[in-house]
Amino acid sequence: MHFIGIDVAAARPSDIVVLDDGLREVEVLASSDPAATAPELATRYPEAVIAVDASRSLSKGLMTCDGFRDALEPPPPAGKYTKCRSAEYELMRRGVSIYQTPRCKPPWLKAWLEEGFAWYCGLISAGYADYSLHPCAKPPCVIESYPYADFVALLGGLPPPKSTRAGRIARVTALREAGVEADFAFMAADELDATACAVAAYRLVEGSAANYGDPREGVLTVAANLPEKARPIATD
Repeated sequence: MHFIGIDVAAARPSDIVVLDDGLREVEVLASSDPAATAPELATRYPEAVIAVDASRSLSKGLMTCDGFRDALEPPPPAGKYTKCRSAEYELMRRGVSIYQTPRCKPPWLKAWLEEGFAWYCGLISAGYADYSLHPCAKPPCVIESYPYADFVALLGGLPPPKSTRAGRIARVTALREAGVEADFAFMAADELDATACAVAAYRLVEGSAANYGDPREGVLTVAANLPEKARPIATD
């Protein structure tokens, strides 16, 4: 079985990392064409779980419904967290910053978000089940993950920015301690992100991942449970 992470981008090719069932690096790819690459992945890795670093769907407005908000634990403060999906609320209330997915497609919709939708469309059309909207789905399937949250979960706190030396060291350390065997010296920061998504996919099958949000808007899968209040990790 294989586990694949896709770090979605629009201004550059999306980075793809493939791990085997021993969390060993199989290959690192890049693609600017989800429609062409998705069926290629399905042919080469028909049994895979694929984690995509992008919102599975637009917000359905659940966070504007009083009944839905009151049922959350803890309920959000009045008037706050109304412009995001419930999964994003669950991360933000824990101190994990994340893009707030809008309810409709405005002219300024982020290009990477559209690219993410293209990846989901291509992968589902290629035969992968839609786990994020149907969390009872079995592999092969495609899930939504978020590498920053994956790293927070693996490290137990907030890492430094990935563009810094300390941030890179923390991320590589987290992946190594999670059991990943890869040539990290040649991996760019975005490839490390894709690797973290692949770890989330692996842990979903293993049973140690955590899901956040409501399937009506898309469940977000994280590599482990997030701390209730994430704080910066200690660095040298």
